[in-house]
Amino acid sequence: MDTRSRDIIDEVTARDRRPDEEPRYYGVRLMTRCRHCGMPLPLCGLLLQVPCNHCMETNHLPEELWGQVIRVVDGSQRQRIKHGRFEVELESSVAPPPDEDLMEDAFDAPDWLRAQVQTVRRFFGAGCEGRTGAGLAVDQAAERPVAFSCPKCSASLEITADSPRTSTCEYCKTDVYLPDGLWLRLHPVQKATQFYVEYRGESEEARERRLESHRQREAQRNEQLRQLANQRRDLLQQRDKIEMPTFNSVIIGTLVCSLLFGATAYAGCGHNRAGLVAALLFLPVFAVLFGVKYLGERRRRQRLRAAIDARLERIDIEHAE
Repeated sequence: MDTRSRDIIDEVTARDRRPDEEPRYYGVRLMTRCRHCGMPLPLCGLLLQVPCNHCMETNHLPEELWGQVIRVVDGSQRQRIKHGRFEVELESSVAPPPDEDLMEDAFDAPDWLRAQVQTVRRFFGAGCEGRTGAGLAVDQAAERPVAFSCPKCSASLEITADSPRTSTCEYCKTDVYLPDGLWLRLHPVQKATQFYVEYRGESEEARERRLESHRQREAQRNEQLRQLANQRRDLLQQRDKIEMPTFNSVIIGTLVCSLLFGATAYAGCGHNRAGLVAALLFLPVFAVLFGVKYLGERRRRQRLRAAIDARLERIDIEHAE
């Protein structure tokens, strides 16, 4: 593959890369306490065994604790994490891409951590088992032995970083307590330095926000569907109550009014035929009046049904969407 083709592939890949696949970096500072003496214990890297400079005991940090810490780093600002007897104080912040020096001091996240946090990729300036990071750099002068005189016999004692705080003189067999200056010379106080973590992919916090937003939308949609179903039920009940008038009502109303009018006219005219003739003459008038009322009522009820049907159709469209 020539250079031009490789450049085109790289350009297309970078253009089609999703935003959640872009690397993001966090600066991390961790602090806990020694489980043996309770003194502050900085965590300057991905270490499973951390010695305490105060009591010289080793603290064994479980892999699950680191998985919990690295999972929380992606998106958190400051938080306390408790796991068993350890309580880790976490302080993280979004950081720019590491510089060249930190890039050279980088290592990939181990498999046991990737199994717990799939988005973590690399560490910069951090220590881990079998290597020393920027936060764990050892002063070369602290590794050289120091000559110290026994306060009793003045014999020369060779003190190293592996020597206990209370050493025994090889000549007079006297226990010699090393002073603070010498002890700190061989065991420099370790500070909580910042290291960096690279993540790729959607973070768990972003995934939770997305799922929560989806659940809220689903709840709103279900509530809308429930309201639409209630509206549809009410409209159907209203539609069923609208009965269209029949033509029989016109006939019955005309005959009843004509009979009443005829009986009244017959009685008012002295029981002669003039009353019956008047009833027959007004029969078409009553028929027209009841017909006009029938047609008006029928059109009114038809409009009501049409309005309900249109509303039902809109509800069906909204339900389908």
